[in-house]
Amino acid sequence: MRVGIDTYSYHRFLGEVYPVQSAPDRTLSYNEVLKRAISLSIDGISIETCFLENPVEEHCRRLIDMARGNDLEIILAWGHPMGLHGGDSDDAQKDMEETIRLCKQMNVDIMRIVGSNRRLMAAVPKEVQRDKVTVRLKESVKLAEDSGVKLALENHQDFLAEDILTILGEVDSPYLGVNYDTGNSLRLQEDPVKAATLLAPHIIATHIKDVNAVYGGNPGDWTFFASVPAGRGIVNLPGVVNAINSAGYDGFFAIELDYLHPDYSNEFNVVEESIRFLKKM
Repeated sequence: MRVGIDTYSYHRFLGEVYPVQSAPDRTLSYNEVLKRAISLSIDGISIETCFLENPVEEHCRRLIDMARGNDLEIILAWGHPMGLHGGDSDDAQKDMEETIRLCKQMNVDIMRIVGSNRRLMAAVPKEVQRDKVTVRLKESVKLAEDSGVKLALENHQDFLAEDILTILGEVDSPYLGVNYDTGNSLRLQEDPVKAATLLAPHIIATHIKDVNAVYGGNPGDWTFFASVPAGRGIVNLPGVVNAINSAGYDGFFAIELDYLHPDYSNEFNVVEESIRFLKKM
């Protein structure tokens, strides 16, 4: 079992602070964040492209060189926060395809992608977005095939496991798989183990996100199920990992945090504890 980190875990330090969060004492460069992640003796890193600075190619190459210098597997993660905007944005599709080309240039063979997000789901019927995303991916997967880059569609608090299976079936390409996020399943009231079992044959990347309810919070808010150290929340992580591994998964399991539970104040400590838990498991 190989363990890694998605750099979104450190989003506050990279400049993205939610309105319900406090800002950290100081921001960090992407290089500093990567060095801290590497110090945890991980096996892989998922690099969020939303934090790359211009010129993007040069910045991305520096990070990848650092990761490869420490023998890490690499995924480029595209699409935060709106992805393909529910299939309703030409610009988003063009940007995704530019990132596919970037992956080819950087010799990265897996790219996380996003179809929509929770805010759009509240505004546009899910079936409409699912069909539009499918059309976009049918077009863009051809570039992915030619580039040797597998696209991993995340369940981004938008589509349920059954919806993702429908998209995969319609696109019908070995170059479209799944980036399965355990916490996002639970936030959509799915059983993470059942969802992982359904998607397991198609999973090529993961976000291992444990969550717990916030006392006094509003169950209608996505932040109600907030990120906690792996093993301290209510996601059955051993069950999820067993379901994914039983289908022959050969990637790394990437810890990801988003909104940190109020009982915890330091993302670096939470990630470190999560890594220890996964390695023991």
